[in-house]
Amino acid sequence: MKDKVSEIQKAIEEKEKPTTYFVVGYGEGGDYTATGNTFLSEVMAMAGADNIAKDATGWAYSIEQVVDKDPQIVICSDKNNAKTTLESLEGYKDLTAVKEGRLYEIDENLFYRQGPRIVDGLTKLVKIIHPDAIK
Repeated sequence: MKDKVSEIQKAIEEKEKPTTYFVVGYGEGGDYTATGNTFLSEVMAMAGADNIAKDATGWAYSIEQVVDKDPQIVICSDKNNAKTTLESLEGYKDLTAVKEGRLYEIDENLFYRQGPRIVDGLTKLVKIIHPDAIK
């Protein structure tokens, strides 16, 4: 695992860090993401992303903050039609990343359960953020 992480970090060390937003939750109950004090935010940084919510704490993050920061990349779960929903949801549908096709789905289970599969999640995240960095 350590070797794979080192390999990934070497492959992206000179790359620009695109602003990124990882959707953890959305809708009537509020908007949630990986803020700066979360393990998921650490994984995003390891993948070469500039987490727009890194300066916040907890999980709550308003859609107004997301729209204001207009991330270059948005990542969401591949479950429950999240991508299709976000593409039509107020605020999200207006993001440049969504309009330009940079809303990506990923298996949330690779991140929400910390364990050996986190390297798989890191790899998939890097392939989204820096598609030319690793094979």
